[in-house]
Amino acid sequence: MSPQIPPPAKDGEVISVTGLVERVELEGGCTVLRADSGTTYQLMGGDPKVVKPGATLRIQGRLRSDIMTICQMGPVLEVVTAQPS
Repeated sequence: MSPQIPPPAKDGEVISVTGLVERVELEGGCTVLRADSGTTYQLMGGDPKVVKPGATLRIQGRLRSDIMTICQMGPVLEVVTAQPS
């Protein structure tokens, strides 16, 4: 049985994503979430003690298409909450 793919989220909508946090050394460094779904999100905000490279987290965040970044590592996800998964 293949995993169900949720419908695309609308901008500003809070979504829940699980994955691995990584630091990409590009243009001064970017923090990203490599989601279990295969999507990479560029993370914005969140507690740096929790949202740190190597952590596997469940993040609730808001998609932000109104923000442009130098890293361009995927959609920007503004962290609302983050907890170990």
